[in-house]
Amino acid sequence: GGYDGAGTHLCGAVRAAVRRMLTAHVARLFNARGAGQLLRTLETASETPYIIWSDAILRELVAFVEREIAADRDLPLSAPLSDADSYVASDLNGELVVGGVYLRVYNSQPEFELEDPSAFCAALLDFLRDQVFSSAWKHSSGSDMRTCEDDNDAPASTLRALANLCSSNQMVAPAFDSPKRVSGLLAFCCASRGAEALDLALSAAQACAAHASAVVAMAACDECAGVLLLLRQSTKHFEAVVALSLVLTQDPKFVYQCIVHGGLLHILYLFVADSIFEAETRLEWPQHSRALAGELLCKLAADAVHGAHVSSIVCRLMPEIFLSTLAEDPVGTVRVFDTDHRNPELIWSAPMRAQLRSTLAELSNNALTTHAPHAQHATNGDDAARSVGNGMHSLPSAAVSSAEPSSEAAFPSDDGILPQPGASTECENKCRVADIPQGFSPPPIDYAELANELCVGGVYLRLFAAQPEWQLRHPQRVLSAILAAFSQLLQRRADDDAFAPLCTALLILLRSTPTLAGHVAALGFVGTVLAPVSSGSGANPKLRQFCVKAARLLALSAECRKKMLAADCIRPMLETIRTSPGLCVDAAGALTNMMESSDLVQKAISAQAVPTLLDLASKSTGEADDAAACKASIVAVLKKMVADRRCGETVRAM
Repeated sequence: GGYDGAGTHLCGAVRAAVRRMLTAHVARLFNARGAGQLLRTLETASETPYIIWSDAILRELVAFVEREIAADRDLPLSAPLSDADSYVASDLNGELVVGGVYLRVYNSQPEFELEDPSAFCAALLDFLRDQVFSSAWKHSSGSDMRTCEDDNDAPASTLRALANLCSSNQMVAPAFDSPKRVSGLLAFCCASRGAEALDLALSAAQACAAHASAVVAMAACDECAGVLLLLRQSTKHFEAVVALSLVLTQDPKFVYQCIVHGGLLHILYLFVADSIFEAETRLEWPQHSRALAGELLCKLAADAVHGAHVSSIVCRLMPEIFLSTLAEDPVGTVRVFDTDHRNPELIWSAPMRAQLRSTLAELSNNALTTHAPHAQHATNGDDAARSVGNGMHSLPSAAVSSAEPSSEAAFPSDDGILPQPGASTECENKCRVADIPQGFSPPPIDYAELANELCVGGVYLRLFAAQPEWQLRHPQRVLSAILAAFSQLLQRRADDDAFAPLCTALLILLRSTPTLAGHVAALGFVGTVLAPVSSGSGANPKLRQFCVKAARLLALSAECRKKMLAADCIRPMLETIRTSPGLCVDAAGALTNMMESSDLVQKAISAQAVPTLLDLASKSTGEADDAAACKASIVAVLKKMVADRRCGETVRAM
């Protein structure tokens, strides 16, 4: 056989015969120096994952060899080495061997230290793939795989061994070197019809997914789409499927599969549904299962590459606040979903819930019908057929290259605005993401209750104006959205009615949370807010009034005062005091707050503010009832300028 130290030429037939009769593990001992270890092994009864040996097996082997020798002696060449190919000891008949390991023994001794865990893992995965994608179990003596075609326990033994191996050994990562290798495991999950078989398959898949390389391989595998169907097809295994999916969300490819193969719609449906149909029977869908679906939905939306697409689709169908609160409290979010609300951040009622549930049930059922045949096809064809016929399943080949969303997809940099379903979006506060492939983004739901509501940054402005004391969850994000919408309306030169709700909301925010003024400066919107004042009589009167009030509040912030240095802010305020008596108090108040900055005091001196204010104070300003307040406000500006440490003496001299 050409074993080490034998001094003979290599003979593959001899080696194959020895391997069949003595098993691969014992055959390797022929390469050891000396025959001591080999003889001790043959003389000792043992049962390990690598060797099952006993006196009965030895006697049966000796009898077989003696028969072959006798036959060859009686008729030369009548007992070729190939006779050994069919030899199996009676005690080993029915034992499943994969990668040179007896699976029954290994499953009873999972802590056994293997020589090469990665190679054994690869052998298990390849064996399972051969089983799923072949009409009969493949037999390969060269790969040390043996089994009985009628052995119904083989899949269970293979899956148990895979689960035991991946759960207890960190050295298996190199085995998950390609999507093809894990395709059999995922396809087996989809093809399993018995509850016990699916339990084993999902347990094995979860154990594999504990390794990062396996997550990458699974997410890139076509058969992964079939796992998503289990969310609807096998509700008894829902928790196990969700647990596996939560791990797979670490890879953006899995998130993309959820979008294009309907998995996202199934998850949404299982989050909102209070009951589901199974075997034509309506069953109550428990809250903890809905919370699990919500947790998975939240993980999809948090993906760095495709999360924006997920959020965009979700917000076409239901209020965005549900997606926001899922990250904090999935069970609490389910309770909120099931109750009625009418506040600045959520308008929700029983008819809206019913409409959403009905829509998602239809969308999920359609996705199930569309993608199930393709997933089933993936478990039946050979590798060549799958590579040609599957692709992206329902996507035409021309769409594969262009369908995947761009990794640059993101929310607007300054606000993260999400569109609210059914709400008016006159301010164009829509999520700017790359185009979602056609057919994978459902049309938005038009809720009758939201037909006349303007929603910006997740807040219904009409209700916010009616409930100004409401504590917003994300005031900075709302402020960013309002400012972005305000800027867009200025560019469009919209009328006063379009500005009114935005202006009211902005003033409420600045009054209730003064620290938000610094956020306005950080976003670079101070000049935008002051622009209508600077345009003088050309601005809409109501808009100008709002901007003066907003400037007074912004001037309380040191960050905003720094931004005002670069804007024309002094002269417009003086002109407002002179020409608009009704805005005198607010304009003078804005100037008073600006004078907290010595640089702005210097700018006011350069703008001839002192003589102008003195002149205005000496005249009758406004109506009789307001004249005293106006003059007091003007005097307050002068006093603040005089009190300035750097320029106070100059002002006093003037």
